[in-house]
Amino acid sequence: RDVYPHWVANSMKLQALALKCNIEAARRSQGIMGYDQWLLQDYWNGSNGVLDMFYRQKGSTASEFRKYNSPTVLLMDCARRNYWCGETAKLTLSASRYEDEPSDNAIFHWELRAGKKVLESGSKDHVRVGSNGLQELAVLSLKMPSVDKAAKLTFVAEIKDQNGKSANDWNFWVVPEDRRSPGARQLAIIDCPPLDRL
Repeated sequence: RDVYPHWVANSMKLQALALKCNIEAARRSQGIMGYDQWLLQDYWNGSNGVLDMFYRQKGSTASEFRKYNSPTVLLMDCARRNYWCGETAKLTLSASRYEDEPSDNAIFHWELRAGKKVLESGSKDHVRVGSNGLQELAVLSLKMPSVDKAAKLTFVAEIKDQNGKSANDWNFWVVPEDRRSPGARQLAIIDCPPLDRL
């Protein structure tokens, strides 16, 4: 009974993350010109809403939802989100815009953070952002930092123009190489005899 509230909260966070991934994937697709978030509110036999049956938020706040569901949305595309120390991540950053006015003088800024510490950053001025869908803003190669233990990094991007500010963020994880045998990536099995025997 004590763990039930944690299960519910974590399930809602997972659902919100899946919704973010799905909407961002739709907006990155060249052939799709729109999408529909089917439910705002859950109902008695369906839980696909952004809010629960009592209009309470679940898994994400309104501002978090707007990061990927607004007239202008920043998108990131990369092969994966988990890296060994020293590996290079190649990221493609794009803007998806349909209703906001086009801009010829936007400011694009990005940061790779470990907690509150900024590891790398960059900016681009005089960026053109049209109002006709998807457009690439930048392709970045980021070398993952060295860490002693697995760490979560956050990549944050924002664009500012006469329409205001649009921002989005994505998590990465960086893991140190196995130091017991250089180059070998081993699996540790703890307290599971059947798997240990295999």
